[in-house]
Amino acid sequence: MLVGRFLATFGLIGLLKLCKYEKTNPKKITCKELLFIWYAGLIRGAIAFGLVLRIDSGVPNREVIVTTCLTLVVFSTIFFGSTVGLLGKCLFPEPEKDEAEAIEEAEFDNDNVKAMSSHASAESDKSSQVRQPLMHYNEQKDHESESEHPTAGGKKSSKK
Repeated sequence: MLVGRFLATFGLIGLLKLCKYEKTNPKKITCKELLFIWYAGLIRGAIAFGLVLRIDSGVPNREVIVTTCLTLVVFSTIFFGSTVGLLGKCLFPEPEKDEAEAIEEAEFDNDNVKAMSSHASAESDKSSQVRQPLMHYNEQKDHESESEHPTAGGKKSSKK
């Protein structure tokens, strides 16, 4: 499984490079990227298991085949899936920022947060300015309708 995937990944990309696949492409595929593609491709999953389940029940040792496939799928998903992120961090480390850039970025983020909160409070003020006259208008309408239509017990109805 490991060797076959390695040969397929590196062999196909090598063949494409021989055919001048990357001739005009300014960003070439690096060896690190190929290694990551190879490793991530080792995760086996639902397609393999689904194909095994379609094997006719008359095939001898079908249960052994299904169990073996399920074991490989679960193992590869848990092992390779949990370590692929670590490999990505090792192969493609984030460029380190010096302290000045980090401080500048933090200040920029703080300024954005302040601007967003002041914008939100301004929007809230605008909406309350619009809502207050409307609420007052609705209250007047309710009051007028209550005085026009009193209920039988002397109580006035209230609409909401």
